[in-house]
This record gives sequence, C-alpha cells and structure tokens, in this order.
Amino acid sequence: MAIDDSHIFLLEQLMKISPDIESHVREESMELALNMKANMRLSTDNSLVVLSFLMILSIYKLVSSFDEDEVLKLFEIVAHHKPSIELFRMIGFADKISDFVENLIKNEQYIEAVGFICAYDLAEKNRAADLFREHVNKAKLTCESSCKEPTSKSSKVCFFFYFQV
Repeated sequence: MAIDDSHIFLLEQLMKISPDIESHVREESMELALNMKANMRLSTDNSLVVLSFLMILSIYKLVSSFDEDEVLKLFEIVAHHKPSIELFRMIGFADKISDFVENLIKNEQYIEAVGFICAYDLAEKNRAADLFREHVNKAKLTCESSCKEPTSKSSKVCFFFYFQV
C-alpha cells in the first residue's frame, strides 16, 4: 500500500478528533501497526510510511507496545514533516525533546531541529540562527563538491545557485 499526502491528511484528522477506541479495534490496529513495522524495515526511505505508522501508534494508543528508543529513532526520519512536531507531543515524548533536538543537530538535520526548538519553546531558541547558518554552509559545501564533477547533472544547478545568491 502506498502512502501519500491524502492518507496523512486523514490520519491527521483522526488524531485531532481523538475518538474513543474499542478494544477489538485496538487489536486490529495493532495487527496493522505490526505489518507496517515489518514493511518499514524494507523501506525506511519512504518517510510518509514511517509518519503514518507513528500516527497510528498515537491514534490507537499503541506506543507502549513498541520499543521507545526505536520509536524515537523513527522520529528522526519524519522530523521534516509538519505533523511530526505535534505528534511527538501526542505520543508522550515532550520530556525527551532536548535530547531529540541534540540528535537532530548531531545528524546535521538543522532545519528540523529549529522547527522543534521553536515549537517547544526551548531555551536554546537563540541557537536557531546558528543552525540556519550551519545548514546554509552544509548546502554550499554539498553544492561545491558536486560542481567539481564536470559530468554531474547538478553542475547546472550549481551554476544557477552561485549566480542567483
């Protein structure tokens, strides 16, 4: 099953209304979550699948059935998706936000870190500008290294980048 933005939208709406879940529905959703988890291992590059998995854990209150460290690690994959910020809180990880942000920074996910810093009103909010600078520097280095490859398709993009900035 391919997950797209319309699936995410529907899951977001379900999260917002936070319905009471009967036990038989929770059991069926656990089967779905276990199947999704098994398929995710094959395709963690599709962040929408990971995001939908995390949303299902939240909606059906299944988080406690999964390893907390694994679930936290999955948030690093989906941190660039807007719903992940509120989902982090809904799953009950708000007390882990500082460590999570540090992991994002360590993994050079600067923009994602800034999003969480601002959303959770962390003390290191003044660090946001530094993280943006770090992101721009990383982008420049990536562009410079790919521009050195004369056959690279990205050389046209690099040319455009340098003359537009």
